[in-house]
Amino acid sequence: MHHHSLAALALLAAPAMAQEPTPRQDLAVLYAGVPDHPRTKVWLEFLGQHFKTAKAADLAAFEPALAEGFDVVIVDAPSPFTAGKGASGFQMPKVARIPADFAKPMVLLGAAGGAVLNQHQRKLDWL
Repeated sequence: MHHHSLAALALLAAPAMAQEPTPRQDLAVLYAGVPDHPRTKVWLEFLGQHFKTAKAADLAAFEPALAEGFDVVIVDAPSPFTAGKGASGFQMPKVARIPADFAKPMVLLGAAGGAVLNQHQRKLDWL
């Protein structure tokens, strides 16, 4: 009898414990990365679940006009290391020149973000 009571209580509590999906943030996000790369696809799926607008742009051909209508730009690219080649297989991602007066908020990730900082002689403590 005791086991049946616990099972009934668990069934009654289950709907109360179920979480509503998190509402999407009212932000438009532009992901500047490598077109047609699986990483870009994964990022767009993730961002689309959490923000009202999520689109991609080619980081190598990025222009400030592409960011019009977006609240933030995420700069990212696949790893600069070629699998199995170690440091000798390192290649920085191709990043368009971002003007110094570009004022849109940016999230700079990995080597691609470091490349943007290098353009302006800035250093973020990444090794």
